[in-house]
Amino acid sequence: MANDIEQFQQGADILQQVDVSEIFTSMAMGIAAAQEKLDNNSIAQIKKLSEQEVAGKSLLELGFVPAFYSFTYADINCNISLQMSLKTNLDLGLKAQLELTNKKGYSSDQSNFATDNKYNSTSEEYKSSRAVSFKASEKTSVKIEKESYNLKQEEGSIKMIEKFEEEVMQNEKVSDIESEIQKIQSINNTSTAVNVSVVNGMICISESRKETADVGIFKITTYGSTHKTDIDGSGGQAVIDVDPDFATVLASARNRIGGSGRVYGFTKTGQFWDHAATTATDLSLYFKHDSKKNKYGAKLGSTVYYDTEVGDVSVSNTPTRNKQNSSSLQTAYQLLAEVLKHDGSDLVTVSGETDKSGTDAYNTDLGNRRAFALINELAARGIAATKFKPESLGETQPAQASTEQDVNYRKASIKLNADYIIFVDGNFDASAATVVGSANSYIYKATTGINSGSAALNVVYGSSTVNLAAATSLTTIEEHIKQNNKEYILEKRNNVLYLLHKESVVKFYVFSKDSEKIDIQSDKSYDGAGNETENTHFIGKNTNSQSSIADSASSTEKNNTFALAASVDARYSRQFDMSVQGNASMSARLVAVPPPKAFELIILNGITTGQ
Repeated sequence: MANDIEQFQQGADILQQVDVSEIFTSMAMGIAAAQEKLDNNSIAQIKKLSEQEVAGKSLLELGFVPAFYSFTYADINCNISLQMSLKTNLDLGLKAQLELTNKKGYSSDQSNFATDNKYNSTSEEYKSSRAVSFKASEKTSVKIEKESYNLKQEEGSIKMIEKFEEEVMQNEKVSDIESEIQKIQSINNTSTAVNVSVVNGMICISESRKETADVGIFKITTYGSTHKTDIDGSGGQAVIDVDPDFATVLASARNRIGGSGRVYGFTKTGQFWDHAATTATDLSLYFKHDSKKNKYGAKLGSTVYYDTEVGDVSVSNTPTRNKQNSSSLQTAYQLLAEVLKHDGSDLVTVSGETDKSGTDAYNTDLGNRRAFALINELAARGIAATKFKPESLGETQPAQASTEQDVNYRKASIKLNADYIIFVDGNFDASAATVVGSANSYIYKATTGINSGSAALNVVYGSSTVNLAAATSLTTIEEHIKQNNKEYILEKRNNVLYLLHKESVVKFYVFSKDSEKIDIQSDKSYDGAGNETENTHFIGKNTNSQSSIADSASSTEKNNTFALAASVDARYSRQFDMSVQGNASMSARLVAVPPPKAFELIILNGITTGQ
């Protein structure tokens, strides 16, 4: 009991800690500087009161109201009167809130991610936006515009995010939603036989392209009669002229490869020639029409579909109705990944396009989303994200003649900076192949093929290790992780395994065209004993088209401190009067007034509800 009394005394002492002499000095330098020092003093008191606990409750929760000060007048020399205006709200910043209510198990990096808002101002399309963050393992609900939503981990790493978005999008007060996962800072993989990359905060594992025979990747930047390649070093029939164009070189290479040899090709315009194929495959991805918010809550305009109709059957022209992305594209992307991994010099331009339905601004944004959808498909197969240069063409393509929905322009396309021929086996001899002419080169040659070693997997992320000696297939890897790495939520999609660590922070940005203030609250949940369960929700500030409004950023987590970001002018709780007589004397007085009702209610709520 004596100790508790001492703790109360410490709380009382905190309320008296204001350096008046320093304030006087600041007064001489200017009222604004003095006010800043008073504000900083008030914030320091809040921090101390929130940290000091008695019987498991902070002094702040137990009713110690911080002292706030503001100048009501100041007379200097000629009796010039200056009235200082009070700030309209108490806005300590979300980072300070997490520091003061650090009971969610967030690391420093996670706190920074949760409090950062890339939508500090909204576009003309929306009145407001607001963010809510979770740990991926979160099981309790959050209320958005009165409706409850939660993450469904059993759906899989990608599907649980899509499912959350789809359900929220069905809320009539929500116009759009976007997700973001905290970037993984460090990951190490010692395997070359399996591709491991990080895309949108998830660890992506895919099977590498494997060839056990001689392989050469020949990069062509210049055509002409002086440029040749001798694929087996013998001269004669194995010499291929790089003249006059890609089609001629490809045909010549096929004629000279011989035996069991194979020849593949990529053009700088984004075409893939499979071995012995008579027509090229377009490397572009096509998308469904983006209704933004359809009746199922799904966002279709930048979602990747394979072997699924992406045209609109309601539109009469045949090309629009029949367009789809063949699953064979995934094989082409797998081989392209090997080309780009071995070519360290060139950037890949990825362009997103739209048809003319929709506004210019909307289609520019949609074009960007489509470009990144294709980039993510390639990056998930082991290509470094730094290899890509995204751009949005929106609806600017001159061939478009109308505002009709047209799938032919709803796509993302690839442009390379060179053409490539890939030789495999047959007459190709990696140790003997030579090049005549300095402009073209082999960016890769090996008698052992590509990724022909043991398909072992060793991925280290933080304190988590995924280690598999014999990864015979992606299915083998998936089953191994399910059995041995319970800290991950995983899902296999389009021949890529996506891993999301349960400690990762997932953030959702919610947008509204109608509301100036989006209502997001933590939904209370209870265990079998009737005790309120903890959550990892972190609800950000409400941002609208006019201002950034400080709003509730804490959850209903038990033993939480009060909601620091509530829109409250707490500085009315104390006033500080100061006068100056000429240059010789100064006087000051403190005037205590009751705190505003909103401030009292927050303190009371924090005590009575156990927040």
